[in-house]
Amino acid sequence: MMAPQWINDNKVDWQRGEVTVATQIKSVEPKAMAVLRVLVEAKGDVVTQQEILSRVWGGVVVAPNALQRCIAQLRKVFNDDAKTQSVIKTHPKLGYSLVAHVSLSASERVVTNRSFKLYSLLFFSAVALASGLLWPPSDKGLSSLPISVQQVSMITSDDAPQFGGVVVDDNIIFIEGDLPQHQRIVSKHLNDGQTVILSDNLWLNGELAVSFERDALYVSRLSITDDIKCSEIAKLSLYLGEDKASVIKSSALKTVIPCVQGFYHQPQSFGQDKLLTLHRYGDGINSLQLHDLLNGMITNINHQLGDLVKLAVARDTKQLAILSHQQGKFQVSLVLLANNSLEVLQQWNVEDAVADSAIRWLSVNEFAIAATQSLKFFRVDGSAHSLMMPSRDALFAVLHYDDRFIVELGREDWDVHQAQLDGDSSNAKYENIARSIYADSSGSFRPQHPSVSVLSSRSGNKQIWLKKETTNLQLTGSQYDVSSYVWSGDGLAIIYVSHGQLWIQKIGESARKLAASFEVHSIYQWFIDNQNAKTLLDVVINGHRALVEYDLVLEEVTSTINIETQWAQRTSYDQYVISSQGGYLKKLHVNNNEIDVSDIEQTQSMKLQWRFFYRADHSLYFQDKQQNIWRLSMADLGLEKVGHYDENTLLMTDIDPQQSRYLSDAFKRKVRDFAFIN
Repeated sequence: MMAPQWINDNKVDWQRGEVTVATQIKSVEPKAMAVLRVLVEAKGDVVTQQEILSRVWGGVVVAPNALQRCIAQLRKVFNDDAKTQSVIKTHPKLGYSLVAHVSLSASERVVTNRSFKLYSLLFFSAVALASGLLWPPSDKGLSSLPISVQQVSMITSDDAPQFGGVVVDDNIIFIEGDLPQHQRIVSKHLNDGQTVILSDNLWLNGELAVSFERDALYVSRLSITDDIKCSEIAKLSLYLGEDKASVIKSSALKTVIPCVQGFYHQPQSFGQDKLLTLHRYGDGINSLQLHDLLNGMITNINHQLGDLVKLAVARDTKQLAILSHQQGKFQVSLVLLANNSLEVLQQWNVEDAVADSAIRWLSVNEFAIAATQSLKFFRVDGSAHSLMMPSRDALFAVLHYDDRFIVELGREDWDVHQAQLDGDSSNAKYENIARSIYADSSGSFRPQHPSVSVLSSRSGNKQIWLKKETTNLQLTGSQYDVSSYVWSGDGLAIIYVSHGQLWIQKIGESARKLAASFEVHSIYQWFIDNQNAKTLLDVVINGHRALVEYDLVLEEVTSTINIETQWAQRTSYDQYVISSQGGYLKKLHVNNNEIDVSDIEQTQSMKLQWRFFYRADHSLYFQDKQQNIWRLSMADLGLEKVGHYDENTLLMTDIDPQQSRYLSDAFKRKVRDFAFIN
């Protein structure tokens, strides 16, 4: 039995077939694990494809792409890809080799050519720290960082949005919440996780800014007087503990620039008792002002940059990085303030995706801005480069702490809730299923098993995960999003759609692509017909949508109905129920290739949600937009209200009438969090 090993500091448990990446445990199928073991034992040498096939599969004939699938899965597990090849390298027409570092402990390190840049960065950061020059480094930029992100580690992960952060010593200080008069400023220690509320019951506008002396925060605070809204600039003094283990507030926020007509925002320290701010009045553009806080003097700064959006000041040089909008385009400028005017030193055109980003100086020579899934770095010498993020989280800011980046991420947070069928929603109780900070949706009860499956983006793209008691297990590992899936009647297999292709996977085994010659849009149902397992699909054939029955044993289409559907269920031989554009149900009967469609009158006066389910009691279950759940008997078309839902269980995704429970998608909100990237 092989002892656990570490590949690029990711623990490989050979016995369990698991790889731990950061704090996430990823299950690896046995064949892929065996391929990895062959590469590890080769100690960096090239292993031919034939040798791998012989050692892993023996004399068994396998599909031509079996080995390639295992390589793709391993790369995904280690956050590698065919382009980067930082873990597994492909040698065309030869084979594969493992180029990652392998050790027997997490702390064992060697400096290789591949990791030289990273360790050089760590060394220079340590020198800078020892010299008291870190934040910002006096002469070292961050351009030597790798050009791809291998790992994201969350710092905050609450339901409340957390944004607008700054780093002060070993603390990240940020704004929490988005409701007026209910926001607060929070400090979290980056090493021990200790959290302190610095100020509460606030209504803030924009981001936090820290003074040059690192002893105060500045923020734009909103207020309403005589039904007129305006914003002032307020100051919060900071005191550091002797061990710098926490940050505490000294007093309440103090107004330093009072409200006038319009809005002050984007405060930036410009030396002791001096602030730069943007000021907007009405629907006009932002003006740039320099405030002397001691004598109250305000100086308007002249410039030719159009509408100023965001700005940041370098502490050592007082150079300004400015995001502005002019003639329909965004631009980033490096400028100097002299004689009450801005002198442009460097300028770059940037895409519109940077509009909501903050600008942050990372060193005396470099600043950065976020643009959706990438970070843009700009140096005072005029050069620029980008860093791509591996996930689809939106980026809003990047900060520098020691040798790492902290990014502000944004995402839509969906939960899967389970609730009991109850006619009175005031008594409704629900529970979270497989709660995570990522989007979890499309919950489904696993037939004949006490577990629930969900679609979750926690592994980078949407895959099927199984929630069983206190554990979460990733079932699928497709290269693309899983868009639709259904369980077999015994709960031992799933069919799913990924990238328009149809896959089947028995639990505990690898997925297999089915021989479908069409593009699959959605899976509606799994059923048994003449002893064969079949599935009801919405597909695209020759550019047109159709409803088809597909035999999973013969792997062929047994019935095609040329009709476009939003949702459908087969209720008997040649009879289906479909949803109409008008928000009610229709019966569809097929006889000798003739289609007969008729309204189900009991539902014509209702506005139905688009999901409904056919169950073993020969009844359809669905919900309407008046928050009622209904049962329609297909035997006599009797209609009965069986439940009522609320905003926490808004979109029903599955129902178990025998146990009087159902699953639903629950949209939380767009949230923001902070994370380390490595």
